Amino acid sequence: MFHLIAAVMVMGISALVIQIFSRADKELPKIPVSFLFICMAVSGFVVLAGKETLVYVVPLLILGLISAYTDYYTKQLYDIVSIAALVLGIFMMCIRNLSLISGFGTALFFVFSLFVIKCMGFGDVLLLAAAYPYTACIMDRKWNITGNDLILFAFVLQIFAALFFSVVVNVRHLRHDRKYRTCFGPYYLAALLVFISVAA
Repeated sequence: MFHLIAAVMVMGISALVIQIFSRADKELPKIPVSFLFICMAVSGFVVLAGKETLVYVVPLLILGLISAYTDYYTKQLYDIVSIAALVLGIFMMCIRNLSLISGFGTALFFVFSLFVIKCMGFGDVLLLAAAYPYTACIMDRKWNITGNDLILFAFVLQIFAALFFSVVVNVRHLRHDRKYRTCFGPYYLAALLVFISVAA
């Protein structure tokens, strides 16, 4: 029953937020039916999460779905979504285990360095910063990991998996134009789904 409610929340909140943004931003199209099927499929990953990690998986999937949609259609991420998810994530992380904050600082340094070397944009960095607290809470709750090293390793694996998916899918474009700009959101959502399948 909890999983069904969580899946409906993931689908409903994601669609509602995207609908609100599509009314405010004329570049963002209204939700096509195909995306609703993607929402249903992504919501199904909630079933893979244990009851103890459900409270962290739901906002992580909502963040991933909204970011994937907006980045795919407009090649930009809405900072307000990432900031809201970041504030909620830090709050949840502090309640879960205060020692996770030290790993968060290291993660911020890592993702900001990717921005400095122009590997990704600021919106991507903000998305990753928002996703880290949920990743940390899931691993701490499910696997009872006390140190931040394994959590950081899993987080860095998520990032490199997303970058790998991005390069594989766009290899034809990147071959002709090395500065070809891909959208990061959909590939990070794919990396999150792999993470949830394994870790949650």
